[in-house]
Amino acid sequence: PVFAFFVMTSRPFADLTVSRMLSAASHPRHLWLLHADLKTEPADLERLRAVVAPYSNAHLMAKRRHVMWGGFSMVDALLDALTTALHGVSGPGWRGFDFFVNLSDTDLLLRTEAELSAFFAPLAQQQVSFVGVKMKGSDP
Repeated sequence: PVFAFFVMTSRPFADLTVSRMLSAASHPRHLWLLHADLKTEPADLERLRAVVAPYSNAHLMAKRRHVMWGGFSMVDALLDALTTALHGVSGPGWRGFDFFVNLSDTDLLLRTEAELSAFFAPLAQQQVSFVGVKMKGSDP
């Protein structure tokens, strides 16, 4: 399976967690999109750029937003990433993704790329989605 990983970053230690994520789950077939919040300090952003630079499949998104936790700005950033993953990425071998993974700079991956791929491979063949839609008033 092919993953598109989206990571929202805003904290001073984002370079450390993103580095760990890339070390654990980077593979040339996967896409990594990172959104650096507009609140990110310039020095923190430069450290993040340095972490991403060696990976040809990891990109800091050009469009940056001022994201408020729990606000619709989080959805806006996510929609920007989905649009980029679906329409804005090209390159050798890029054929799209099977799974889109939403992460933040406080998340740590508990599985390696090989473990994630082994688990999701049968699900990719079945075209399983983990997205659910709740209609207003449908929750008990």
